[in-house]
Amino acid sequence: MDSRIRYTKFRIRIAFFELLKNCPVDKMTVKGICDIAMVNRATFYKYYDSAADLMEKIEEEMLDSLEARLKRVDPTNLKAGFTIILMDIHDNAGNYRLLFEKSGDGRFRDRFFAFFYNRNMEVIDAFFPDMAPSDRHWLYYFIAEGLIGIMKTWMAEDCTEPIENVVGFMAALIDTINKNFKGR
Repeated sequence: MDSRIRYTKFRIRIAFFELLKNCPVDKMTVKGICDIAMVNRATFYKYYDSAADLMEKIEEEMLDSLEARLKRVDPTNLKAGFTIILMDIHDNAGNYRLLFEKSGDGRFRDRFFAFFYNRNMEVIDAFFPDMAPSDRHWLYYFIAEGLIGIMKTWMAEDCTEPIENVVGFMAALIDTINKNFKGR
């Protein structure tokens, strides 16, 4: 991609996140984004259909980037996977926080949750091969909601707890479940 295009998109995204701090995406206007980014609306519409489309593309890029890095590690290596996720959140904490908390409809949280579903169901299947599929489904939701809660709290506390401490805690929780949960 041409460096001018990358720079223009970068400015548009910075403006989007600046507005998202005080304005939900459904109340955001293209004009408001363009004013902050100092681009005209034709330029904005060259790349995005709306503020919601811009947000969707940002979310997709963040999740695609995270997925590419996670593909390099064995899904059963929980510490390696959690470390990649938390490092990405740490490096992009402001954007994650805004998308989790301020996107208005919880859509990013739901996309983040669904993003991990298939990958983590494989792990649960490996750890609990004899468990009924419906129980594995419920177990995934229990674990995922707890882990997302930990990540959101960590973000809300400005990621001050060292990554390795949070990873160790999350992995210990999963290990405890894996060793002790027998299902129904």
